[in-house]
Amino acid sequence: RPVIYGQDDLLPATVEEALSHPVFKLVDAIEAANGSTAERENLLALQVAQRLGLSVTGGSDAHSLEGLGRCATAFEGEIISEAQFLESLRLGAFYPVYDLRSGQIKRFSLKEGE
Repeated sequence: RPVIYGQDDLLPATVEEALSHPVFKLVDAIEAANGSTAERENLLALQVAQRLGLSVTGGSDAHSLEGLGRCATAFEGEIISEAQFLESLRLGAFYPVYDLRSGQIKRFSLKEGE
C-alpha cells in the first residue's frame, strides 16, 4: 500500500480519480514501469503521467531475483558522470524500459512496439 494513502483511503481505480491526488503537484516524474507492480497499475500510472505532462521512469523495485531487472530507466545518451546524469534528468532525456533479463529491452509505452 503506497505511503501517500491512509489505511482507510481507497486507491484510485481510474485515471480521473488519480489525477486529483495532491501528490502530483509535488513531483516532476512518475515511475510508471515498476517491476513489482501489476501491469494494469503500471499502465494507469503511465496514463496519469501523460495526462499531467510528467516525465516517466522505470525501476525494478526488486524484492526477489525474479523481479531484478524487470524494469529500468534508459537514458538517451551515455552517462559517465553525476553531472551528466543530473543534466539528463533535468532535460527529460530518459524513458522507462522493461524486459531487460530477456536481452530484448523494450520501451514501456501505451503503444505496442514503441
